[in-house]
Amino acid sequence: MTERAPAKTGRYVLAAAAAVMAATTLACGASYLEIPIETPIQPKLDVTPFQRVLVAGFVAGGLAVGGSAYLALATADRGSAYIRLADELLDPKRAASIDFARLVDTLPPETLCNLAGLLRHIPDSAQTIVLLGRVLSDRALFTGGIPNELGCAASRAIDGLQFRGHLHEALRLATLYRHGPRPAVLYNLTRVGMVSAEEARAEFNKVLALAPGTRLSKLYGWWATDHDTAAIRTYITQYALAQNGVLNRPMAAMLRANVAAGYAYLALAKGDSASALNQLLTTTDTLHYCWCDNRVTTVRLLLNARRYDDAAARLARRWPGTSICSNGFDDILWTLERARSFERVGRRKDAVTEYSFVVDAWHSADAELQGYVRESRDALRRLGASRLKSKA
Repeated sequence: MTERAPAKTGRYVLAAAAAVMAATTLACGASYLEIPIETPIQPKLDVTPFQRVLVAGFVAGGLAVGGSAYLALATADRGSAYIRLADELLDPKRAASIDFARLVDTLPPETLCNLAGLLRHIPDSAQTIVLLGRVLSDRALFTGGIPNELGCAASRAIDGLQFRGHLHEALRLATLYRHGPRPAVLYNLTRVGMVSAEEARAEFNKVLALAPGTRLSKLYGWWATDHDTAAIRTYITQYALAQNGVLNRPMAAMLRANVAAGYAYLALAKGDSASALNQLLTTTDTLHYCWCDNRVTTVRLLLNARRYDDAAARLARRWPGTSICSNGFDDILWTLERARSFERVGRRKDAVTEYSFVVDAWHSADAELQGYVRESRDALRRLGASRLKSKA
């Protein structure tokens, strides 16, 4: 395991804080405005000076710049309190003595939600988000489920559990929350063989039966793997019909993109990866909030086709998702692909950084994911990681 020094953990806090502050400090009350960090933005809001500095930090200098600017200019508001509380929780010297059960019982739901948002994508050695997720699960088992007021915290903890590779625990918590993303979490388990095809098929057929009222477009990927062309065609038809009468241009564009993605996965279901790749490469994601699943598929198809330069160009993006729609599990798999790509083109220091991140995030992950950790550790030894870090 690669230990993080407290100072570096602080940088993780600032990076995560910047994303969460974009979602919360520009909001009023319980409503949230989230900015897709990876999408070029043009601020159009009437915001305060320190908020403008925060947003400028995202665009000009990255997440840590935004978080630092926030702490510098907002020293005593709720947002800075969340950051400082998270920093205390992530202090390795205090981690063992923190009573997370008491924390859940005493913090207001909004504070717990924002705290979970700060912690969910930080690979700290104490696995703070995992501890928080376990307390929420234990409490739900005792009380009969996750209450609505803790739904936001639970959803973010589920994402964090996946980020740390605890997929079984994420599935349990998602199952205990009536509005939880159980099918989405189960889909991630299917991708690494952690559930049987029969169980997945039964679960996802239930989701399919909910359409058109409810759809989960990421299931395109499972149905392609399962060669279920009928299910894919059902979603394609429904997304196409949903465009009728839609006057909102961004929404219409997103529906068209879902139809196009469906045809790509239909080709995959038929074993035609070349046509699938061509469909994805010629389909714009517009400003689709949840295009991350298709970005991951596109990169993998490019790598399988040995189009390494094209894959590397897409992997220049730090994460496959956005602050509005992301997937902690895919974030680590994406990081591993970045590491492989950097090593392939000779960017050794960058490869070391990405491989180290995978080890930090998944060093205690589920047994089914330990192969990725071993691969990353082997790569670090191959790259002489300790020597490279000493020169950084």
